[in-house]
Amino acid sequence: MNAITDLFSYIGFLVVVIGLHEAGHFFAAKYFGLVADVFSLGFGKVLFSRKDKAGTSWQIRVLPFGGFIKLNERHLAALPPLQRIAIYAAGPAVNMVLGLVLVVVAGIELGTPALKSLQISVQYVPTIIVTMVAAVTHIFSGDLSNVAGPVGSAVAAGEAVRLHGVVMFAALFSWSVGVLNLLPVPLLDGGQIVMAGFEMLAGKPSDTTMRYAAWAGKSFIGTLIFAGCAADLIRIVG
Repeated sequence: MNAITDLFSYIGFLVVVIGLHEAGHFFAAKYFGLVADVFSLGFGKVLFSRKDKAGTSWQIRVLPFGGFIKLNERHLAALPPLQRIAIYAAGPAVNMVLGLVLVVVAGIELGTPALKSLQISVQYVPTIIVTMVAAVTHIFSGDLSNVAGPVGSAVAAGEAVRLHGVVMFAALFSWSVGVLNLLPVPLLDGGQIVMAGFEMLAGKPSDTTMRYAAWAGKSFIGTLIFAGCAADLIRIVG
């Protein structure tokens, strides 16, 4: 019973945290005059879709493990690099701020002064960054012990909620999403920020460079997904 509860709880956390992440991108793009073509929670087949007056199609899809917004690529590319960086950074920024706020709330619930809670929350971030980078590094050395796919993540989420409480787990989860998206990998927000920064310094990369970058990003993300699913399978079978 716990496993089922953990899975649905994990999906709930994921939908909320990713939804807020994408909302950061959405409103930053809107600030610079771009209207998103699609705002989707989930991937795969569309279960629900409604278009608003601005032309954005709001969607819910069958696989609730993430989300995305779709911007007009030509209009996005026409923006100055600094504005694009702001749009790419807005999603992770929402996650980091949300994490800080939630840790302060959790601290206040435990009787810790707000300022002290904020100091504690800031100290968590470097630990999360080191842990995340170490886990990714281990994947490429063949060590899957610190990696989890959807099943492992759901179980870990349930254990973390029971150990730290809902608010603290939501804070750590939000930070993790923010840090992961800031990794300098093409297709992730961090990679897009690096590419826009490169454009500011050395001019727009060639189409060939962009194709190779996209291939590298897809390969990296595919490797993470495969490693997570493999780690889940090993734990289940073992």
